[in-house]
Amino acid sequence: MSLKRYLLASYAALIINLANIFVAGQGDGLNCDPCIDRPTYRIRAIVHGTSDDMFWQRLRASSIQAGKDMRVQLDFDLYDEYDPDLMARDIEAAATGPDPPDALIVTIPSPSVEKAITKAMKYVPIFGMNSGYDVANRVGVLDFIAMDEHEGGRVAGEEFLKENRNITRALFVNHNKGNSAMDQRFHGFSEGLGGNIIVEELPVDLQQPNDAAAESISSAVESCNYDTFLLGGSSSTLKMTLTALNAHNCPHP
Repeated sequence: MSLKRYLLASYAALIINLANIFVAGQGDGLNCDPCIDRPTYRIRAIVHGTSDDMFWQRLRASSIQAGKDMRVQLDFDLYDEYDPDLMARDIEAAATGPDPPDALIVTIPSPSVEKAITKAMKYVPIFGMNSGYDVANRVGVLDFIAMDEHEGGRVAGEEFLKENRNITRALFVNHNKGNSAMDQRFHGFSEGLGGNIIVEELPVDLQQPNDAAAESISSAVESCNYDTFLLGGSSSTLKMTLTALNAHNCPHP
């Protein structure tokens, strides 16, 4: 199973497990008798993912299906743009409003979101996923599913070195600048490659027209200085990078 499919399955499992927690807490939802009336639970997911990102589209669809399988209403919208401050306001509003959900599922991409979650936890149970592994315990969410971004980056760097001991310069393409998880991944990647290899970061904005991000990548690789790449974002980032390398006749695997 690919890493992306594993993560999608894991996040969907989080929805199922969360539904089980509420159902078990009421004591009447585990019975399979169709004649038994069961309460309806409403869970809301507020995440930093955007509607044009294929990863988040698939994650949303699989999570909603998991909720339906457990007869749990899952409200899961995606933002048009990455905006952690808006996300923070939405978390506080959802928790303190007149009709709060039974629980929230959130990502924690920034300090402003972390602060909002701390306030919101006084009103609703909150679970975390995807971004924010390094701060989840401090914030106090009830459970969290994701990888340690620093560790993931470090292992990626070490795996690259296993495949090629002659790496001299690496490029980290950051599709979500401002997300603390990506900063953690970058630092881990640099650590995994060791201190003798130059590791540079290239922020790209996938919210803008793709040709802008493609031009940024093309400009970065035109001199063919990089022999290793760690790419954030969806498959579009990979396609842009390969297109740029081929256009400049840069060697690559």
